[in-house]
Amino acid sequence: MPLSTIAEELEKSRDALLYNPEGSVLLSMLKLFFPNLGDKVFILDWIPEPGIEFYTLLVDGKDIVKGEISTESDLKHPMVFKVTPLRDYLKTRPTMSKRSRKELNTAIKLSKTPQPNKIGFT
Repeated sequence: MPLSTIAEELEKSRDALLYNPEGSVLLSMLKLFFPNLGDKVFILDWIPEPGIEFYTLLVDGKDIVKGEISTESDLKHPMVFKVTPLRDYLKTRPTMSKRSRKELNTAIKLSKTPQPNKIGFT
């Protein structure tokens, strides 16, 4: 996949998280860990499973967030989050697939690029 397409997909996932009401549970949880969360958050991986969704995100170009969000409302612990500095994350993943490496590098690059303000962002 060309880098521009990867960038477009990352930007779409960011916009869906930040500006779509359906992303509100994940966004609310991220804001607990990152009270000053801006628009430099990118979903690197999303795995929907019955009853739970798994996420890997890059936040501000420097932290990897691994999250598990229950889609069942009756569970006592519906969310689990782990924040790891990007440097430490890379040490634990010395070998990544070519696509995963391209996505991460593109997300890091996008994190350093000013984004236009979107109406409705709070």
